[in-house]
Amino acid sequence: MMQSCVVIPVYKARMSETELASFRQALSVFGKSQRTVVIATFSSLDISQYEEEASLCGIALHFELFPASCFASIHSYNCLMLNPELYDKFAGYEYILLFQLDAWVFEDRLDEWCAKGYDYVGAPLFAPGRGDLQCARTGNGGFSLRRVDAFSKALSSRIRPFVKRPSDPYISFNKKMLYFAMLLFSGWCNAVRGFLTHWVDEDRFFSYTLLGTKYEMKVPSPQEALDFAFDMHPSVCFALNGNCLPMGCHQWPVFYDFWKEHLGGIDDFLRAKIDEWANL
Repeated sequence: MMQSCVVIPVYKARMSETELASFRQALSVFGKSQRTVVIATFSSLDISQYEEEASLCGIALHFELFPASCFASIHSYNCLMLNPELYDKFAGYEYILLFQLDAWVFEDRLDEWCAKGYDYVGAPLFAPGRGDLQCARTGNGGFSLRRVDAFSKALSSRIRPFVKRPSDPYISFNKKMLYFAMLLFSGWCNAVRGFLTHWVDEDRFFSYTLLGTKYEMKVPSPQEALDFAFDMHPSVCFALNGNCLPMGCHQWPVFYDFWKEHLGGIDDFLRAKIDEWANL
């Protein structure tokens, strides 16, 4: 079994400037390590731009195809992430690194993170309106390391919904009922569980819904996860991580002001690349 590969979900033929920046950075970083890069997409999509970019980096892309309906909306994407068939396609790997095209990778430390033995690693998910790790869980799904076997088993199994959850005042009663319903239909009715993703994103399912069950994910503490990735509250994350960059981040275009204000050298690097690529 191979240790890991990088999986990039793709749903449109032409990338935006920031998506192109993220894609080229991923090819550059992971190409140096000779990682397998897999595009998860659908058969009717024109993927020529992705192949051209990979060719310039000397990388041969791999492809895993799913129905086009899986990429029609955020909801349908959540359903795909909660489908065991997605992870079954990567049964030959111990881990996949899910890399959405609003993510950025600074350096390849996949071997280091795989060696830690966690089931799921992503940037801390903070409680709404809070920016402290006491109110956070691990982890965001946009740039996330996932143990294939753990995810496949959790999504294929009947899970007992009557579980005692850790105390968390930031999870509402309504959310607890949604979690209960998602567990109730786990393992035998993906359609109902998928419908419930209108209210529960896929990363919340793995971070929150499975808590207290047999399939609860083994994750690092939010503090340790900061060394893997930032998402929300990047200025807080940067300070809490000892003013050090993580392996990668998610939603960097949304928080671009942070990178400009706090990471001047990185900001210049990003700006130069985006300006250069926009003029190609």
